This record gives sequence, C-alpha cells and structure tokens, in this order.
Amino acid sequence: MKDIVAWLTDSSLCLANPHSRHASGQFTSNAIEAIRQRILQYFYVSPTEYALVFTANTTAALKLLAESFSFESSAGNKDEKFPLTDRLPAALTKSTLMMLRDSHTSLIGMRNMVDCEQVVVLQNFDCLQHLAQDDSTHRTEKTSGDNVQKLFVLTAMSNFCARKYNLRVIRRMQEDLGGVFVWMLQR
Repeated sequence: MKDIVAWLTDSSLCLANPHSRHASGQFTSNAIEAIRQRILQYFYVSPTEYALVFTANTTAALKLLAESFSFESSAGNKDEKFPLTDRLPAALTKSTLMMLRDSHTSLIGMRNMVDCEQVVVLQNFDCLQHLAQDDSTHRTEKTSGDNVQKLFVLTAMSNFCARKYNLRVIRRMQEDLGGVFVWMLQR
C-alpha cells in the first residue's frame, strides 16, 4: 500500500478521466485496474467472486449499500425502534439488517435508510459469539420459496472505543446460521 501511495503522490504522474480514450486516460484506467487487483489480492479474494468499488469514504459506501441492497420483501411494518437484544429473533423469516450496537458511526445512519422489516442491534460482541455457538435454536434452512434477504454488517474496529473484533466469528455464524445472511465486513 505504501508503494501505491508513493506512486500516486509522484509529481510527474499525469492522471486523467479513466473513461477517456487518450493516452493519459488509458494510463489512468490501467492504473485503477492494477490497484483494484492488488487490493483484492491483499484480502485474498477472487475478482470472479468479489467486485471492488471505489467510493469517497466509508459513509458513501454504506449509503450506496443501504440504497441498493434488495431485501426483496414488502417492508412497511419495520420496527420504529431499534431494541437491543442478546438473542436473534425467534424466526429469521423477515427481511433483516443486523449489526452490533458498537458499530462504526456510518452504520448508525444506515439503520434508518434500509427498506427492511426489522433491524436487529446486538448488545455486544460477546452475545454475537454466543449466538454463533448456539446453533441448536437458530439454525435455519433456506427453502426454495425463501427470497427474504438479510444483511449482517460487522465493524472490524470500533471508531468509538478502538476495540478490534475477532473476525473469525463470521465463519462460525455462517456455518451455525445456515448461511441465510448476506455478509459484509466494514473495515
């Protein structure tokens, strides 16, 4: 990453609109693609599975996600409040946004933007680990008729208290909850 920053701050560098067909535009387009590939490699993910989109900042990225994520459900009876809980809802049949109480400040605004039936705010990370280990009551099988989307957003590090979270809990939750959530990690 230091190499990328040094390269981008080089005074002899001439960047242009990457959609232009002239030499500087083509150079910029190629540079963006190379940076995209390096970032995907950094996270050990494949470009066939993941798309990398550049946004102005975290807030802009989360706003884009909130506006475009398709919960494929008729909202309208979304809870007015965001009650804290240490348990998952008994039935995971509603379109759901789930996050920790201690989330990046950009996520707090996301709760009000999404068009889903319920927002689950987990009290703390410890109850999240408990949920991931307690698969007997929360395992759900996705049926062919189940088109309700769920989005779980996890902050890797709190910008409130600087706590770093164990990201391995995501894999355990995917296994324990039957893979019913779309997973997003916000760094």
